[in-house]
Amino acid sequence: MEKFTEFITSKTGIIAAIGTIITLIGGILGILRPWIKNKKDKKASIPELEIAALKIKEPPPWSDAGEVTFNLVNSSGGKAVMADMWLHVNENGPCDKMKQVETAAPVPQYTFKVKLNPRDKKYNVRAKKFGPKPEPHSFDKDEVEAYVIELTSSEPQWYRFFLEIEWYITTKPDQINSLKSEELYLEFLPEMA
Repeated sequence: MEKFTEFITSKTGIIAAIGTIITLIGGILGILRPWIKNKKDKKASIPELEIAALKIKEPPPWSDAGEVTFNLVNSSGGKAVMADMWLHVNENGPCDKMKQVETAAPVPQYTFKVKLNPRDKKYNVRAKKFGPKPEPHSFDKDEVEAYVIELTSSEPQWYRFFLEIEWYITTKPDQINSLKSEELYLEFLPEMA
């Protein structure tokens, strides 16, 4: 035991102890490094849909249609699939202002059309009146798709609403994620008599 104590307290023993500690730390880091890298790679491969460039346009004088435009972006790795798109009305009420009517060019055709009704609070934006349900849209990493929702109202009303995008990761189709936009406001004015 005395020889061991002399060795540990000697210059050579201290250098040997420091070398052993450095070797142990290097070994631990060598074991942890692949595990940490795997965790980072896994996180980077998880998709994340985001709403970008969200804009709303009031109906122009020549039209009864307002517009909501936005981009959906998969800002992370992996593939995300949009399963559904909903428009939720938080509030609505009659408009106080009057619409000035003027003639102009027709409103162009848009991807989705929704006719708002003061009694309905939730609309499936992608639903069709006829034919099969639309196929889900898939997004690869950094893929962007632009959307326009043409909105009309069955009555002159104002609406506060938000969009909800339901999506899932291709490897987990039963796990539905939800993405909600900020609240938007749109008025559909009555025509002047």
